Amino acid sequence: MALVRVTLSDPNDEYDPFSLDLFVDPAGILDDRIVTYGRWGKLKSDDIWPLIVRPNAGKGDTRLDFGFDSDLPTTDEERFAWTNICSKQIAPGEFVSVRYDGDEICYRVTQVKELPSGEDFRPTAPA
Repeated sequence: MALVRVTLSDPNDEYDPFSLDLFVDPAGILDDRIVTYGRWGKLKSDDIWPLIVRPNAGKGDTRLDFGFDSDLPTTDEERFAWTNICSKQIAPGEFVSVRYDGDEICYRVTQVKELPSGEDFRPTAPA
């Protein structure tokens, strides 16, 4: 099992990219038992939204949860997006769909970068 950062880009460059941290097996298939995190938008932009990646444990599409603003009413269509990434191999060039607020957008996996595992950050005893 590997932790990877996956970048999803709109081939038509109309929509902001997603960056998702996902656990995948050696074949590049999403482990649908683990909740992770991500963002929608560009890092150097005022329009960036953190999100929680909630796979549905083999029961369908993965939910992207943007949370809610306690000052504003938020509908399910505004709070959640859905993607079929759990049924795809996580590899550059693969296409996935994202449904949000009544629209379905086709994204391409443009980057998959393996991240250090938690074991890489264990404290070590001073020499």
